[in-house]
Amino acid sequence: MPWISWSGGGYPYGVRRSKAEALTFIGRWAEASGLARDMLAFAEKLGDAAVLAAARSQLGQALEKRGEFQEAQALLELAADAYEHLGERRNHCSVLGALSLCHMRRGDYGRALELSLGQLESAEKLGDRRLLGMAVSNMGNIHIYRGEHRQAAEFYQRMMELARELDDRRGVCMALGNLGMVHMMAGDHPKALACYREGWDLAHRMGDVQTEMNITGNLGNCRYMTGDMPGAVGCFQDQLALARRLGDRISEGRAVGNLGAMHEELGEFGPALECYEIKLALARTTGDRQGLCLAMNNLGAVHLEMGRHAEAGRCFVESEALARELGLKYVLCNALYLSVRNRLEFTPEGNEGKRLDEAARVAAECGRSEVETRARILSLKLLADSNREAGLKGLEELLGRSSNEEERAMVVFALWQLTGNQSLREKAAEMYGSLHSKMPKHECRVRLNELKKAAGRRGMQ
Repeated sequence: MPWISWSGGGYPYGVRRSKAEALTFIGRWAEASGLARDMLAFAEKLGDAAVLAAARSQLGQALEKRGEFQEAQALLELAADAYEHLGERRNHCSVLGALSLCHMRRGDYGRALELSLGQLESAEKLGDRRLLGMAVSNMGNIHIYRGEHRQAAEFYQRMMELARELDDRRGVCMALGNLGMVHMMAGDHPKALACYREGWDLAHRMGDVQTEMNITGNLGNCRYMTGDMPGAVGCFQDQLALARRLGDRISEGRAVGNLGAMHEELGEFGPALECYEIKLALARTTGDRQGLCLAMNNLGAVHLEMGRHAEAGRCFVESEALARELGLKYVLCNALYLSVRNRLEFTPEGNEGKRLDEAARVAAECGRSEVETRARILSLKLLADSNREAGLKGLEELLGRSSNEEERAMVVFALWQLTGNQSLREKAAEMYGSLHSKMPKHECRVRLNELKKAAGRRGMQ
C-alpha cells in the first residue's frame, strides 16, 4: 500500500507513524527521525496528551538509534512522565526500557540498571510477558557490560524461557545469541559457539535474515577470541553481505568496521583504513553519530600506527568532541589515551598526565579495564621520567592488581623497558609468546620482535 500523504487527519497520522517504525526497524534512522520530528510538531499543535507522549517516545527512540542521546533522553523522560500521569502503565513500562537502553549505550550502567529494574517490576505487575522479556533482556545486557557474567546468564536464561512460553522463535534466537555472548566473554568458547550455531540454524530456518546477520557477527567475534582470524574474517564478510541484502546501512557500517578491526589486528593498516573510511561514509549518510564517533576513533588509531600524526590528531579531536557530546564513555576513554600517545610522538602539549588520569577514570567507570591499564602504564612511565622510583613502584603495584593475562604482559613489558632487567625481558617474552599463540595480534608480534632484538643485542655484548 502506498504511503498516504500528510493531511492532518487521524488515519494518515497513524500511517506515518507505522512508516517511521518501519524505517527505524530497517536502519534508515535519519529518515525515521525526520518523519518522527514532523509528527511531534503535529502532535504539539493537536494538544492531545497521549498523542504527544507517543510522538515524543517515537522520536526519542529514533534519535537513540542515531546516537543523539541527550535529546533522546529528554524526550523519553517527558513521555514517561506523561504516561505515568495518564495512567498508561504499559506504555510507561515500555518507555522505561527505552530510557534504560539510552543510558546503557552511554555507559551509565548504574542508572540503566535502576530503570530496567523499574521496567521489570512494572511488567511483572502487569503480567505482560512481552514487556517482561524486554526487561530481562535489558538487565542481561547491563550485567554483561559490567562484566557480571553470572547475573547476565541468569537473565538471558529467563529471556529464553519467556520466549519459548510465548512461542517467540525470534526471541529464542536472540536469547541464544545473548547466552553465547556470556559464554564467549567468560572464556567458554565451545559453549558460545554451540549457542551461536543453534541460534543461527533457527534464524536461517525461519528466514529471519536480520537475526541471522546479527548472530553471524557474534560468531565472527567468537572466532576472533579463539584466534581463528580467517574464520572471523569469513563471518564478518557474510555479515556484510547479509546487511547489504537487507539494505540495512547501519549494520553494513558495523560489519565493515568489524572487517577493519581484523585488518588492524593483523597489522594490515591499508585495508583497515579503507574499511574505516567506508564505515565513516555510511555513518555520515545514515546520520549515525555514534557510528561516526567510533569510525573517527578507529581511523585515528590506524593513522597513529602508520605514523600519520597530523591526521591521527584531527581524528581524535573530532572523536573526543563527539564522545563528550554524546556521553560515550567507552569511546572517550580510548580517544583520550590514544590522543596522548599521538601527542607524545608528535607535539607534546604538557597536559598529558591530566588527560591520562581522565582516560583511566572514565575507562574504570565503563568497565574498559584494558584501556584503564594502558592509560595508567603510560602515566607511570611519564612519572618515571622525573621520579624513577615512584614510577617503578606504581608499575609494580599495578602488576599486583592486574589479573588479566594481556594486561599483566603490558605491565611487565613496561617494567622491562624502564629497567632493562633480563628476567623481566624473559618473562615478557614468555607472556607475549603465549598470547600470540592464542591470538596472532600485530601488537604481540611487534613486542615479541622488540624483545628478541634486545636478547640478540645482549648476546653480542
